[in-house]
Amino acid sequence: MTIRVDTSGIQGLAQRLQLLTGDQVNRDVARALRATGVAARDHLRQELQKPTGGPIQGGATRWTLGGTYAQRLVDPGRLETEVGFASTQPRAAGRYLRPLLTGTQPVIKGIDLKLAGGDRLSYVPSRRIRRTAQGNVTYGSMGKIRESDSFLRPMPSGTGFLIYERRESRLRLLGVLVQGRPRAQTLDLERMLAPVAQAEFQRQFAAQIATTLRKAGL
Repeated sequence: MTIRVDTSGIQGLAQRLQLLTGDQVNRDVARALRATGVAARDHLRQELQKPTGGPIQGGATRWTLGGTYAQRLVDPGRLETEVGFASTQPRAAGRYLRPLLTGTQPVIKGIDLKLAGGDRLSYVPSRRIRRTAQGNVTYGSMGKIRESDSFLRPMPSGTGFLIYERRESRLRLLGVLVQGRPRAQTLDLERMLAPVAQAEFQRQFAAQIATTLRKAGL
């Protein structure tokens, strides 16, 4: 999410008061924007942590929360800042959250490719497979899926594969590999953060101007 600010009213205020230069106003806006970005990021983290009623089922993992960011520096000549999810390592949360952010096809995970022999199919676990609060397969269950005694069987419809585990003379269904379904956007950063950012910017800018005037003895 990119936060932009219209400074025309602020510049007019400075001209009327004739107390501050335009460059000083821009520096104060940049500082206010930086603080606004941090506040918006913190609000995003609070929303993501909600176990119910939030954008991620069961609440986000610590890895996802660590992938949120606010731009460290704001250019006084550009006056915009960014808040969102990193898309580069080591915490590239933005990559796997892209389907939630844009409504695209789900990202095919490495384990999916291995289970499907390189085909771009998504793994859907059976109800017997243990999962985390976020819906991810636990490490223990993932180990069972990848054991040598598990095998694939084509689905009768030809749309994917059934994954079975052989237990003595019985077979246990571990899940299916199917084509991923398109996802609707469920994480709208603009709608979630814009009201918070607007209110926070007004508060932060007023504080920055007050500090500047106080330092100038005005």
